[in-house]
Amino acid sequence: MKKLRAIDKFNKKASECLIVLEKTDSEQISISPSQGRWSLSELYDHIMRVARTYQIPNFKKSVTALAKMKKRKQQLNIGRVGL
Repeated sequence: MKKLRAIDKFNKKASECLIVLEKTDSEQISISPSQGRWSLSELYDHIMRVARTYQIPNFKKSVTALAKMKKRKQQLNIGRVGL
């Protein structure tokens, strides 16, 4: 399904970012640019937690619900063709 490829792309980019962060000095990525601003490590952590906890599961539910609706619609249309 095309929409699930978007999740694969997200996971690939997340992995690429993590590789870059792992190669970067831990002190550098922990530095907050100013008070009240997030460091790179905090930003990455936030993006991953929100995406994996809320966005991706909701995206999957939406795709599944949409697929079910399309299938149901096709079934109903097939039944009407024979009338």
